[in-house]
Amino acid sequence: YIDDTSGFDFDGDFLHYEPYDRAFPRHQTLLLRLWDMLGIPHKPHKQIFGRVIPVIGIDVDPNAMTLTLSPARKRDLCDALYAWTVKPSRGTASYQLKHWQQMSGWVNWTLNVFPLLRPCLNHFYYKTRGVHKPSRRIWVNNDIRNDFSWAARHIEASSGVHLLHSSYWDPAS
Repeated sequence: YIDDTSGFDFDGDFLHYEPYDRAFPRHQTLLLRLWDMLGIPHKPHKQIFGRVIPVIGIDVDPNAMTLTLSPARKRDLCDALYAWTVKPSRGTASYQLKHWQQMSGWVNWTLNVFPLLRPCLNHFYYKTRGVHKPSRRIWVNNDIRNDFSWAARHIEASSGVHLLHSSYWDPAS
């Protein structure tokens, strides 16, 4: 089930919510009061609001209609991708299957913000097919290195997903 609720309010339209002794946007306060009347539990630290809201680690800006990663998250992801592109001076690089799975999960999560990077996982999935033992080592080849280098460069240059190209909207019209 999903227990998240989102909405919008006009800037500066706040009401005081007594149990938390704090002001929240009007509709959020009204929803909290309704939940109190119905006996639905909620927690103060889960009551977030603002111009940019983090959702599963992705910065959602409803005013700009964008989904982005914070600069720190982009840097961490690109550093990890570039780490897979390094060719050792001797031998070949390999990682255990569990590390391949972690990396594929991280890149899959990133596709929420950078959906056009899907091709960077094609060779990645091919290398892990049929492998089931988490400690099994799988070697990184040049295709993986090229794909991850390509993805990291695009992430560094991208500003995220813009849901609408036209950003003018007047609620009165």
